[in-house]
Amino acid sequence: MTRDRLLGGLALASLFVAPLVLVYDFAPATVTRTAPAFPLDTILSLKSALFAMALVMGGGTMAYLIYVAIRNSELFSTEATPMVPNWKRETFVAWIIVVAGLVGVAILMSAGTIGAAEEPPEVEQELTVEVTASHPQWSFENEHIGVRRTGELRVPVDTVVNLEITSGDVMHNLAIHEMGVKQHAIPGQETSAWFLTEEPGEYDIVCAELCGEDHSQMTATLIVMEQDEYADYIEELTGESPYDSDGGDDDGD
Repeated sequence: MTRDRLLGGLALASLFVAPLVLVYDFAPATVTRTAPAFPLDTILSLKSALFAMALVMGGGTMAYLIYVAIRNSELFSTEATPMVPNWKRETFVAWIIVVAGLVGVAILMSAGTIGAAEEPPEVEQELTVEVTASHPQWSFENEHIGVRRTGELRVPVDTVVNLEITSGDVMHNLAIHEMGVKQHAIPGQETSAWFLTEEPGEYDIVCAELCGEDHSQMTATLIVMEQDEYADYIEELTGESPYDSDGGDDDGD
């Protein structure tokens, strides 16, 4: 009986340990990380935190259930012994409150993370790009160029890129996995997404929705350039600098 009480207490304690695991795993995303971690890193951190909570809660409870099943099997007892619940009402109520509290914490943190990921961080540089899907290609109209180009999208580093997405034929889905972008392209409608460019390099742009013939050919390349290289690129195409004298955006506000 003492052993049963001990293991039961450990299973119950796992419910109290779970919030600590949740906060410890999630804290780096909300406290020590800066805005450029949004949105992908923060969402992944929340996913890891919720998994850790489920592992501790479910693992502790399952371990106790397995122990009880084995402890009351023929391996240890030749006679059937009724399992009489010996919990007090207060203990049962406390158990329900703890579980409900953990579920509430998970819901609030999930909603907060999703809400935060919807809004881009405040940075000095922002860029708006109109994206149109049409078999078998993606086309992009960079506000600094004003001309629609296909096959590649060039953007500067350390910039929030706002995407305005639509389709010219059927349903597509714009996906830039390394940037945490996945958004529908709908004929006759406009959807939006954003990402923050942190590292120069080349990234794949694909269609993540089966859209018919040549679906596998719906690809493009995102090229993230250093600020000065991007400025030279825009000046070569338009004869004008993409940055005004304030070093900010092009709106002139």
